Amino acid sequence: MRADEVYAILKKKIESQKYESQVTGVKGEAEEKFRTGNVNISKKDIGLENVENVAVDDMSPAFEEAGECENISSGDKLPTLFGKIAKWFT
Repeated sequence: MRADEVYAILKKKIESQKYESQVTGVKGEAEEKFRTGNVNISKKDIGLENVENVAVDDMSPAFEEAGECENISSGDKLPTLFGKIAKWFT
């Protein structure tokens, strides 16, 4: 058997099986039971019902000016960073 014939046989076998699903059920973190069939996962199902779906460029983080001037540090969260930066400008 030639290599191209082997390739064609293997390709046909792989293509015939690649659409088989191994998933037997789906469950979001906030759900108690697995669901089967055509499943629609919502933000609520996975515990994200209170999270806005906005791009980072469109976020409006709340922050308060820091009490004293401090340099920003790697690992600071956005509200802390903005608070430290605001203090430097006042």
